[in-house]
Amino acid sequence: MLLPALSAARERARAANCINRQKQVGVAEFMYGSVNKDHIAVYANTDYSQPNSVSIANGWGSADPSGKLVYGGCFGADAPVSAEDAELQAGNYFRCPSDSANFNLSGSPQTISYTFLIWSKAHSGWGSPAPEGRLIIGRDNPGSCIFFDMYPGTKNNHPNGNVNALYLGGHVKSLPLSAAQQAYVAWGTRVRSALDDITY
Repeated sequence: MLLPALSAARERARAANCINRQKQVGVAEFMYGSVNKDHIAVYANTDYSQPNSVSIANGWGSADPSGKLVYGGCFGADAPVSAEDAELQAGNYFRCPSDSANFNLSGSPQTISYTFLIWSKAHSGWGSPAPEGRLIIGRDNPGSCIFFDMYPGTKNNHPNGNVNALYLGGHVKSLPLSAAQQAYVAWGTRVRSALDDITY
């Protein structure tokens, strides 16, 4: 009789730890922005001023947003001096404690637990109203989701469709997504109706 209650308590603790990690990512984004004209970390060599220039991924590497935050020393730790050191930090900051399937630094491609969302203008095919931009701190809506811990097409990190989401303003929310919200396929609908902390 105690096992289900114990299991639920452990998941609550893991979910709280996940929220704290995402808050650390939010602080790291502000640190990165303070020396990069208020821009959040983005993919290298991507021009986000171009139409339909959108990044939605959960990759790890020096050219990925996650890698830029770690290699830039934005978490307050020393910048890594080796790939092994960088991967250790990636595990500390970008691995959800409940994730048993998505975080994988030994595969190809290397992946983290969290999906990042980056664009200045939403994709033209995403319907109306267009999801708000999420690129520049202080300019773009602070309710725009920039990281969340469920990657479509793989296993959810948390049971029952719960998702933790980090926003451009630095706050994190736990979202109990309905079955309908989990089933959204179109990214415009997914962002507008499930992830953003914005009334569209």
